[in-house]
Amino acid sequence: MSRRSAVSDAGLVGRHLRSRASTSVALAVLVGIAVALAALLPRGLVLLSDAELQHALTSLAPGFTDLSGVGEFGALDTTGASTTEQLFGPADAVLTAVPSGLPSPLADSLGPVSWVAMLPPDFVSLPTPRVRVQPILGLAVDLHWQDRVTFIAGAAPRPWAGDPAVPLDIVLSQDYAEQAGFEVGDLIEFTDAPLLVSGIYSADDPDGAYWTHARELRSAIVTRPPGSPTQVRGAAFIDPLSAAGLPVLLERSELRAWYPLEADTMTFAEIPPLNEQLRGLGTLGLYLPSGEYLVFETELPRALDGVTTTVSTVTAVLALVGSAPLGALLAVMALGTRTVLDRRRATLDLAASRGASERQLRTTMLGEGLLIGIPSAVAALVAVTLLLPVPVGPVTVALPILLALLVPALFVGGSLRSAGSRNDLGARGARRRWILELAVVALAALAVFLLVRRGLVATEGGSVDPLLAATPLLLSLVVCVVVLRLYPLPLLALQRAARAGTSPVGLVGATASIRAGSAAFGTVLAMVVGVSTAAFSLVLAATLSAGLGTAAMSETGADIRVDAVALDNADAIEAIAGVHAVAGLSTVGGVPIAFGQDTPRVTVVFADTAALHEVRPDIPALAEGSILVSPDLADRAGTATRLNGHPVTVAGSLPGRALPDLARSWVLVDDAEAVAIFGSERAFESLLIATEPGTDVAATAETIGDLVTEAQLTSNRDRVEVTDIATLRQDAAARPSIAGLTIALVAAAGISLLLCVISVALGALGSAGSRARTLGVLRLLGMSPTQLRGVLAWELAPVTVTALVSGIGFGVALAVAIVALVDLRAIVGGSAVIPVSIPWMLLTGAAVFFAAVVAATGALSSAAARRLTAAAAVRMGAE
Repeated sequence: MSRRSAVSDAGLVGRHLRSRASTSVALAVLVGIAVALAALLPRGLVLLSDAELQHALTSLAPGFTDLSGVGEFGALDTTGASTTEQLFGPADAVLTAVPSGLPSPLADSLGPVSWVAMLPPDFVSLPTPRVRVQPILGLAVDLHWQDRVTFIAGAAPRPWAGDPAVPLDIVLSQDYAEQAGFEVGDLIEFTDAPLLVSGIYSADDPDGAYWTHARELRSAIVTRPPGSPTQVRGAAFIDPLSAAGLPVLLERSELRAWYPLEADTMTFAEIPPLNEQLRGLGTLGLYLPSGEYLVFETELPRALDGVTTTVSTVTAVLALVGSAPLGALLAVMALGTRTVLDRRRATLDLAASRGASERQLRTTMLGEGLLIGIPSAVAALVAVTLLLPVPVGPVTVALPILLALLVPALFVGGSLRSAGSRNDLGARGARRRWILELAVVALAALAVFLLVRRGLVATEGGSVDPLLAATPLLLSLVVCVVVLRLYPLPLLALQRAARAGTSPVGLVGATASIRAGSAAFGTVLAMVVGVSTAAFSLVLAATLSAGLGTAAMSETGADIRVDAVALDNADAIEAIAGVHAVAGLSTVGGVPIAFGQDTPRVTVVFADTAALHEVRPDIPALAEGSILVSPDLADRAGTATRLNGHPVTVAGSLPGRALPDLARSWVLVDDAEAVAIFGSERAFESLLIATEPGTDVAATAETIGDLVTEAQLTSNRDRVEVTDIATLRQDAAARPSIAGLTIALVAAAGISLLLCVISVALGALGSAGSRARTLGVLRLLGMSPTQLRGVLAWELAPVTVTALVSGIGFGVALAVAIVALVDLRAIVGGSAVIPVSIPWMLLTGAAVFFAAVVAATGALSSAAARRLTAAAAVRMGAE
């Protein structure tokens, strides 16, 4: 480079940019991190929403969300029908074409149709019954039924021509054949023609959606009507062509058609149009070729509404968690910009003294700001887009762009005052500061007012609510304003006390802290917001974790819960290692209870209340003739009342969710009163089991489940359900919404503490020159190294203590308020209210970590200052 090019405008600007470039590089990295985080959050929220939707739909019972249509098959033209295509082809074609005729996204989410025609059931019997039951049997038509079963005995039925003298072949499920006492070859008496059992089958996938819609074809439905024989209901497959011989029954048959939901094709953004289309389809229905009307219904909208509520709540919490770190991030970026400007100050002053105009100086700083912000922002956006290629809206892209342009804006708007000027003395800028602080307080008050007036409402599509996101940041700014206004007061008192002392350390340190505090808004903001966000995130994460246990306990009622038809021999369960106590429950609904003239019907829960007290110490044991009532009955009940005509005494009430699956209008009675109230003992339907401390609850629950089924402690082994709080909590914690929110909370706490560290480092770097000059002069005046370290501690200790006290206090208070306003049950589930859980140990650890970082920063600053000689200090002062 020639001498002329070196002193040209471009050459001078190049030399300016290359000098002291380390701080600029650090600021560029900070901008890249900020842009990456701003771009990652909405994309991560999209992925979390889709994952929560997929998890919620795939965890439902098979067939729960299928689009189902039910109606009469109607009259068909059976004359001359020689093939199933001639008989059922038109109806099958109409049903098959339904998905293709629907709009997207509903058409893309439905699988191929399955349908079955259930002919009206009737009483049947063998000439000589093998078991003492009353079989009730219906006939079923399905064009593809043989693809879903495996024959245990016999063979498929043959077509039947409609001759009542010739038996009609049927095939039965194994369970129905056993319950009704039928075997292959049996001739069953039926209204239209004798039925011949040609085969017995078992379902290939007994838990599949098909058998959910056609349960009668998988297993028998056994009922025991009072005063009547036990009834065994079911259905049998016939050859589809045989239905042509039963035109009357076929016309009256119930057509069940369903379309499975293909969850893997759905996205969270499609929920609003999908719900609208499903509700519209339920209103319109479908006309069959016979002229009959098929009414569609599905539980899918209810499931989608649950997912929407969960995602909206998670989004609200993430907005609350993410807005405050954004403020800290902006403060840190402002600190970094100020540090770069301070390091450029001497160069800018020299250029100004040699004739550079203010416009040229600002243009130079704008160019440097663009070089710092734009390349790092573009690299961060490209990296995030390649990592998470998720489509996002234009509003979502706006925040990263604004962050990228923030540094150039701060560089252009930064002060170009002389390096020798002071901003910590005098009243310059005081009026502007008051105006700014009053504006912040007014905006925060307005945001809180609007939020309280409007309430926490779910945004469409799970998007971030701007008001909800801005409110914590504005409140953080208010806290910073209050802190900075109150910050000098105790220091002034300490300064006055130090004047009367003999050591100069306190006087010099307090005076320096007071002067530094007037220009430390960015540092205080970053530190207070960072500490408060870390505290808020830790409290919310602990509350979320505790809420999982509360939700699991509200669902099970104890450590382990066993549900079955009739449970007995609880002593065998109590003998299992790790089991502390077992209590059985039995419920009877619709029992009248008299409160004077008020006679509502309630659900009566019978239990051995002494054993229940061992399982649940919060539930007292009842004396003879005493009952406990739910809260809604407590206001209506007196002391003495009558339950099903039996005199009882109301001993008190329990919380509405004290017992599982109960909320309103229930009473708890000791099972010793069952004979007096109902005339007979009650068999237990549920067992609540408490385990010993340290017991593996999940393993114990598995052992209990095996014992109940294998030892036949219940009369129906197919209906045994064992749940435990450990498994429920583990399954809930694995849900995308909870796992993602927990990761976000922990990450927010870590990032917030990291921002605090960066703010302390930038603050120390920005004041390094003035600190070195001050400490050098103090050394020249005779201060010892110990005294110099004391002065340096005065610089860091007050702001650190202030940030810890105000930050932790504000973070905990905000978490308590949010838990009170946001119903976390939408995330963790359960019915019990989620209380706030404050992890004092974690908060203490975070505070100690932050203080240690500040102390380390002070030690490094002290070591750097000690390298300055007295002569250098005098020379710097002269300069």
